[in-house]
Amino acid sequence: MALSVVGASMLPKYEDGDVIYVRRDHDGILPTYLNRYCAVRTADGGTFLKILAPGSQAGRYTLRSLNAPDMENVEVVWAAPVSFVRPRGAE
Repeated sequence: MALSVVGASMLPKYEDGDVIYVRRDHDGILPTYLNRYCAVRTADGGTFLKILAPGSQAGRYTLRSLNAPDMENVEVVWAAPVSFVRPRGAE
């Protein structure tokens, strides 16, 4: 799956216009995904590129940005680690 980065919350690692590639072959979250950069789908339908961390509530997660406030105790439907990045403007 290819997803385009929108916004600046993950600067300087990911820039607006970068394309991230993930492999999503199941629902849910595997323990090995914790504390990794992931594409994350939330229960309210949002899709985010964040560092996936355990939340303080059971079954919830904290979505960490590099330069924006954390999204705490979010209900996550699925997560998939970043496999590859195509920088913006790359052909």
